[in-house]
Order: sequence, then structure tokens, then C-alpha cells
Amino acid sequence: MTTNHSPNKTHAAGVPESNAIVAIATGALGAVAGAFTGAIAGPIGVVAGAILGAVAGAATGKRLVQKQKEEERADELLDEEIGVIGGDLGAPQPPASARVDAP
Repeated sequence: MTTNHSPNKTHAAGVPESNAIVAIATGALGAVAGAFTGAIAGPIGVVAGAILGAVAGAATGKRLVQKQKEEERADELLDEEIGVIGGDLGAPQPPASARVDAP
């Protein structure tokens, strides 16, 4: 698994960031689900269901993106702590006698 720890992530021109894709997709799915649910109440229910579903879907998508960012940051902090980023993970270790204080 590869991760990009660079704060300057670049995208091709016209390609939205994944945050926007998640918000659009979850909002659209929410609108569709809301419209189908609202169809029980007729045409007005379809419109109301679509609006409420889009709002709920977008809010869910926003939270998913926030949670992903929190998890990525926690992973980066852990990687720094154990030496994966900017550390000595994989570097040769001194002999055991040099690491342990002899009595």
C-alpha cells in the first residue's frame, strides 16, 4: 500500500478532489433514495424526499471525508513515532551490549 504524505496533492485540470466526488456521490445517492421513499406520498413526496435525501447524503459524505482525514493524520503521527517517516526504521541497530546498560 502506498500513501502520499505530501500536503500538495495535485490533480489533473478539471478533475475534482476526492472530497468533492464523495459529497456529490453521497448527495446523489441520498436524493435517489429519498425520491423513491417519498414516492409513497406522491409527486410532492418525491420532491421532498429527494431534497431531504440529498441533504442527508451530503452530510454523510462530509463526515466520511472528515473521518478519513482524521485516520490519515493518526496514521502519519504513528508512522513518525515508530520511524517510518523521518526515522530510522530498517537502519542497522547497534549490538545488544551497546543498547542495554550493563549492571
